[in-house]
Amino acid sequence: WQVVYVCNPSFQSVIEETGAEFRDVNAVCESFGGISDLREMILQSMAEYQDPGAKMWAMNFGSIATERLIPIFADFFKELSPKLLIYCPVLCPYAHFAASLLPKL
Repeated sequence: WQVVYVCNPSFQSVIEETGAEFRDVNAVCESFGGISDLREMILQSMAEYQDPGAKMWAMNFGSIATERLIPIFADFFKELSPKLLIYCPVLCPYAHFAASLLPKL
């Protein structure tokens, strides 16, 4: 198995110690969508919510940010062509939707 782990750089050394290939999430976002700072994009998307209740919902689920990230990760996953995809459904809801666009095995 080849394991590719997409994460922020603060975890790079511990990921690589496991033998997994580390991919910087910001580099993935830059390469596939022109977003150089994922965290900053998510924070900026919060200003687009007009309703305070919607903003609170966005902090938990991030629908505007998720919408922007789905095509980025769909393209990344297509290039990677994974046989198995594991992701955090809380921190990476876009991975779920992007994975649903992959061809079924």
